[in-house]
Amino acid sequence: MARHYPPEASGGARRPYLFTQALRDAGHRVTIVSPFRQAHPDHIVVPHLVSSDYDRDKGEPSAEEPQPDPTEQSPLRNIARNWLLWPEPEIRWARRVARHLESHPIRADWLMTTSPPESLHIVGPRIKAALGCRWLAEFRDTWTVNPHRAVLARSGLRRSIERTMAQRCLRTVDALTAVSEAVLSEIRAYAPDGTPEHIIDHFSDPPPAPKDLPKSDLNIVHSGGFTLSDRRRKLDTLLTRLDHLSARRTGCPLHLHIAGQLSLEEKTLLARREEANEPPTKVTAYGALPLAEARALQAGADALLLLTPEDSHALPGKFAEYRQTRLPILYQGGGDWLSLIDAPDALQPLDLALLSIRKGDRVPEDCPPGLNAAAAAQSLTDFLGHLTP
Repeated sequence: MARHYPPEASGGARRPYLFTQALRDAGHRVTIVSPFRQAHPDHIVVPHLVSSDYDRDKGEPSAEEPQPDPTEQSPLRNIARNWLLWPEPEIRWARRVARHLESHPIRADWLMTTSPPESLHIVGPRIKAALGCRWLAEFRDTWTVNPHRAVLARSGLRRSIERTMAQRCLRTVDALTAVSEAVLSEIRAYAPDGTPEHIIDHFSDPPPAPKDLPKSDLNIVHSGGFTLSDRRRKLDTLLTRLDHLSARRTGCPLHLHIAGQLSLEEKTLLARREEANEPPTKVTAYGALPLAEARALQAGADALLLLTPEDSHALPGKFAEYRQTRLPILYQGGGDWLSLIDAPDALQPLDLALLSIRKGDRVPEDCPPGLNAAAAAQSLTDFLGHLTP
């Protein structure tokens, strides 16, 4: 008998949808709850409160989660949320999900909440009680240790408050999964001793047919946002570095392609570059693309770019997608995440690579492509199978 997996209340589009499809392909029934419209009988749409991007009928998830436009949010609500030390703005959508499932309960064996945003775990106990099922919390990043959210990085008080929130919400969790031991080592401290846990690494599937990019350029693709994804990822710093390297390169000109949502400041920066006469590095920004288009853009590149802070501990999720293309992966930044790479030959430091890389370069044939969605789904199935009578 097919097991009814999650509903997956998820803010991030890419990993949950791949997971969902792979689980369905394996014969499981999965109900997913999200702000996106999907033509599937087991898909529940709970509209987002602050961003019209969530109300568009995209037909498939975006390559990157649309970020709420600060100008569309209620200033009074945000001020109240900050003064009351509530978590990030997604708590409003998370509570809306909880109210919907309390009013329209479904049959489920397992509830799965996945973060970021962490608000989805905060409402986990409510949804678990409403559905009368067990609850798995999945973490793709740390919460208060090395936080990505600027307000947590600035305020020790908020970190303390949210650690207390984490302990309170996870005291009823039945199982934990994370993308790495670095993430799990923090999260297990919030859950009861002995809570079953499992690591499922980042995963992806091979990309679709490549998008045609200018044959006269060395096309470097960066997928994902910059400061909207991590306050420490600076587009202006990257462009300064690329311009410096462009001046030292020989051969075809450097062309950076960006698939991901940009902040207003980043859009202004690119507009000013366009006004300048022939900047050293060409830049094309596509905005947040549907997943298939973003993967086709990756496949059409000459190389792919990972940008991380210098002290980053988290293995970038994009690495799983990038390695499926068999193209060179260039990185700027560093930290403990480099020690987590099981395919070091796929990575090259940006400064060195851009002085030697040529069109047509590929990673070595013996470099493994990494975990795919079917294998990740089987790993989850096996883990929950051991916990299910």
